[in-house]
Amino acid sequence: MAFTYLTIFFSIKITSSAYFPVLIDKVVKGDMNLLPVTVVAAILLFILRELFDLFKKRSDKKRNIEAIKLLIADEIEKNHWSLKSLFMALSCLKEDFEENDKAVHYLHIARNGSEHFRAKEAPEDRYSASQSIPNFHTSMYEKLIPDIAALDKKLFIEIHSTYEEINELIHYRDTMVDYLTGEDLAPSNEIIKIFLSAFADEENDYYEHLNKTYKLLKYKELTVWKLR
Repeated sequence: MAFTYLTIFFSIKITSSAYFPVLIDKVVKGDMNLLPVTVVAAILLFILRELFDLFKKRSDKKRNIEAIKLLIADEIEKNHWSLKSLFMALSCLKEDFEENDKAVHYLHIARNGSEHFRAKEAPEDRYSASQSIPNFHTSMYEKLIPDIAALDKKLFIEIHSTYEEINELIHYRDTMVDYLTGEDLAPSNEIIKIFLSAFADEENDYYEHLNKTYKLLKYKELTVWKLR
């Protein structure tokens, strides 16, 4: 439809020009061969069509990139909540490891399958503190990564780097969950406690990775999070 409008506009411009009646008069009198005129018109129409196709491709590419940015930004907001939840649990673990050797920590799985960190100050306590520890999300990234790589190399590199950090967080979360479920962890549970305590101070570094990519996608700081 847009190409039709451009063609009509192009035709109107030609026919309304001062030179058009002179050109027609020369063709009628035989002073000019009609063939070159039609050839030139065909070439001009071809160029016009190519320019239109180029404009359309660029517009489609821009729309696709903006859609991808919104989808990845949405997943980063979910991962922001997973990040905060993980480090709240880690901070609690670190505090108990350093100050309360009687504290009990374990994993609780709710009816909907969600996982929760639970902590008691002492084994005999009836009540426990609880913190959900939602999984990190990568499904949207995994689905869109071929399109991102094809459309925008710089965007691909930035997003890919951030999701490498998210994959690290998945590993560390799994380590914490294994500890909470009582797994016999190598090299020893005491070493794992030291590792988790040290890792509890790394939240800001991982947040900065998420925030840097989020600003590239949404042009603002990452201050919101989504539960799901």
